Amino acid sequence: MSVSNGFAAHGLDLLAQMMAASGIRQANATAFAAAAASLKTAMVATMWNGTAFCDGICSEVDGHSLVMTNMFSLCFGMVPPENIPQAWHTVTSWGLEQMGDYGAFWYQMAVASGYYAPHYDTPDDGTAILTALTKCDRYSWCSGLRDDNLTMTRESWHDGTYSHEWGTSPIVGVVWGILGVHQTAPAFATFTVKPKLATLAHAAITIPTIRGYINVTAGPGAVDVDVPCNTLATLCMPRSAQDGGILLTPLSTRLLLDGSEVPAIAIGGHLCARAAIGCGAEGATRSLRAQPRV
Repeated sequence: MSVSNGFAAHGLDLLAQMMAASGIRQANATAFAAAAASLKTAMVATMWNGTAFCDGICSEVDGHSLVMTNMFSLCFGMVPPENIPQAWHTVTSWGLEQMGDYGAFWYQMAVASGYYAPHYDTPDDGTAILTALTKCDRYSWCSGLRDDNLTMTRESWHDGTYSHEWGTSPIVGVVWGILGVHQTAPAFATFTVKPKLATLAHAAITIPTIRGYINVTAGPGAVDVDVPCNTLATLCMPRSAQDGGILLTPLSTRLLLDGSEVPAIAIGGHLCARAAIGCGAEGATRSLRAQPRV
């Protein structure tokens, strides 16, 4: 019940935004926005247990809140910031077990802070998303490749067609979860790069956008990004298991952009350049490195 109402509230909100952006039928935009707000208010009144949304009306489910409700409420941006770590841990503690490929799409989005919600900070170094992408039990892409001789992902772990969009959902885990590339304005006018490498020693990707290709190469202590010249990026140092759980801060670490120190800021466990960064001279790659203060 909480999941279906979450879809409804978020859908109404999106309709309101689209109507407002169109510049026509503003009465409809106002009506959709009011309906979304009313439904969200009702959900909080009846489905919120104080730290998370219940799996239905709280009084009817004894306040229980498990993986699906937490997963979708994170994806829709309905969890208050102070409660995000608890909801996130509820989801990651469950993992992909007993979840299909379609559910895996939403799981990765919730774990990686994905498309539908305002970008939120997640509390780990990428281990949760890397585990989801690489594990090889029955509920995994690996098992399809291993047991069914697949050469591509498909609709379900071991069944279904080869043409469903969520068959490609591992892309979500790689782009948003591992490389940490998030669009922050329409058409990638602005974006963030906040890699979370877990135990990986190297990760690289090319992301096609309407404004050009974003190339990201990351390793512990280093990230290189090709920033399209008609965009601005917030670039951050990767988090990695090699950090040993120690977070980089402006007090402990100098941040070097293309070899020169730049003002830094700590954002959600990442050390980031304070100012947005454009393309390099003649489109050159931008390189971000960390250097301990002495």
